[in-house]
Amino acid sequence: MTKKALNQNAKFVQELIDTVEPDFIFKNKPIDRFKVIENDEHIKKEGKIDQILELKKKIYSIENCNLKENSKNLIMGDGNINSPIMLIGEAPGIEEEKSGRSFQGEVGSLLKKMLQAINIKIEKKPS
Repeated sequence: MTKKALNQNAKFVQELIDTVEPDFIFKNKPIDRFKVIENDEHIKKEGKIDQILELKKKIYSIENCNLKENSKNLIMGDGNINSPIMLIGEAPGIEEEKSGRSFQGEVGSLLKKMLQAINIKIEKKPS
């Protein structure tokens, strides 16, 4: 007499798929998560600068915050205020704390290389 192996795993996998997403349809087009503003003349450069300064004031006025008490600098970032993209990092590292600027050291070098690979130049704030 020979033993016959039963493959019940396939049955359980199919049951799981049927219960989780029975009617899921994959789309060829990615989800558009970006809101592109073609003409932002209604938002003047001075207004943006004022908003950033107001945000800094609000952050400096926060009390009883362990994160604020343990950091040396408030690092808001730099670059072109009219840029269509914004990069947000996590908590500042040692290099950022020393310089007071975002994306410094090895992380900054890697970021610059990655952005150059997709033809994005890091520009300074326009005068």
